[in-house]
Amino acid sequence: MRVATEVMHVATHFSAQATCPVCVLGPIVDKVPAGTALFGGISAADALRWLRVLLTGLGVEDAMSYGTHDFRRGHALDLQLSGE
Repeated sequence: MRVATEVMHVATHFSAQATCPVCVLGPIVDKVPAGTALFGGISAADALRWLRVLLTGLGVEDAMSYGTHDFRRGHALDLQLSGE
């Protein structure tokens, strides 16, 4: 699976380096000791609630229908390109 991850990183990196998650988050994660919870204290329910609150605040239509999986790079780009 590591090879697939590396291929995805290269493809993402060259298409949009400024938003490449490996490039942006890598230096931050490298400073965190192994085994440390990166998002400790934030549950999946909390992330979902805040996503919907923020989308509602931004005036996104049907904000309550979005889930955390919709926040992946592809869906975020679709949302951006749609003008929302």
